[in-house]
Amino acid sequence: MKIVNALFLVISLVGFSVDGFARQDSSKTTSELTTNNASTPEPIVIWQAIYHDKYIQETLSNALDLTIGSHGDYNIISSNELSQEQAFEALKKGGIDLMIAAASNLREQTTSAIYIPLYRGLLGFRLCLVTKSSNLFDSVRTSQEFIDRGLSVGLGRSWPDSDVYRDNGFKVVLVDVYESLIELLRQQQFDCFSRGIFEVDDELTKYRHTGIKLDEHLIFIYPNANFIYVNVNNHKLKQRLNSGFQIAITDQSFYDIFNSHFSDILIKKGIYERHIFLMGNSRLTERASKAINKYGIASFVSTLQSSEDDDTDD
Repeated sequence: MKIVNALFLVISLVGFSVDGFARQDSSKTTSELTTNNASTPEPIVIWQAIYHDKYIQETLSNALDLTIGSHGDYNIISSNELSQEQAFEALKKGGIDLMIAAASNLREQTTSAIYIPLYRGLLGFRLCLVTKSSNLFDSVRTSQEFIDRGLSVGLGRSWPDSDVYRDNGFKVVLVDVYESLIELLRQQQFDCFSRGIFEVDDELTKYRHTGIKLDEHLIFIYPNANFIYVNVNNHKLKQRLNSGFQIAITDQSFYDIFNSHFSDILIKKGIYERHIFLMGNSRLTERASKAINKYGIASFVSTLQSSEDDDTDD
């Protein structure tokens, strides 16, 4: 019963938060990656895999623009092509300045995180890419049925999601190279390629000739988010980003930008018509969890609370 209560809380707040922050007459415009201030721009090298992401460009540039007066001009530069693991190693060594990736205890210990969930927790709303001939999920109603039938989920080996699925009892197939996941899905080496709700459209377009489709029956939901990570010694950039995002949250531009990209995504992907598998995420640090509950589109109630906990004050 506790799980059911938590589930209703998540769905209720998802619907409320997206609509509540929507604006009809926002005057925000997309910032250029290189600003036109006359001062010498501060170079900020970011991982190439996120450099061309339009939402990242806009929300990151917005936070940096809001701090030009206090921190000066900037120039966002793409890194060389690196895997995610290579990028984090480069970040720790000072080879790049900024990474964006899922919450991870190890990442938070070895780098310095900015605790603003950039996609407001949408990373924890996961859909399945499947083969076009697949009908395996048509009759699956609960997560336990998924588990009992031996259905499997394909994930990148370094993704924190793999631990979440395993901790919740799911069979996972781990792959070292991201590009191999689509081919292994086609070969039916696993049944579901788990992707964030905001990621699937681009991937369906990119791999439209590979014989994959979006499953229309299931959605996995658990607390997770993408955070910005900087080098532990780059105090200036960390302070600038913290300041810029707090200003953006206060003046609502953070929410305006989010809504301009994602305000109707839950409806378009039919979340309310899907069977919802709510999962716990014991791997989240306390700071990451609080940030998701504070700034995300949903708040998550622990399904392990005792009845005494329900009576305590905030």
